[in-house]
Amino acid sequence: MTDHLYACTLSPAELAEAAGQYARAAAMYHGTVAYADDGALVTLHGDKGFLAALLDEMIAREGACCSHLQFVVAEAQGGFDIRLHVDGDPELAGAILRQTVSVLFPGAAEARS
Repeated sequence: MTDHLYACTLSPAELAEAAGQYARAAAMYHGTVAYADDGALVTLHGDKGFLAALLDEMIAREGACCSHLQFVVAEAQGGFDIRLHVDGDPELAGAILRQTVSVLFPGAAEARS
């Protein structure tokens, strides 16, 4: 998995632990993800206190190990909107973004257009 998260500095064990935590947290929300050329919009609905704590911890962790990720979080009705952008080679950004979203937000279904 670290091959796809090309700037991630977590060890394989740390990455597996983080992915497990995000997978367990996914049981506490429902969400969608919509992809665009310049990033992704993840919308999460659930208990706002839980989601705020999850996002604070996630952004702190990911900011420390994955400098290529940019998060913009906005409160929305019933939850939060999270815009994600991956810096770097545009040729790889889409694949990296999809892999990243699948790890961070495994409970978010792809939105239908």
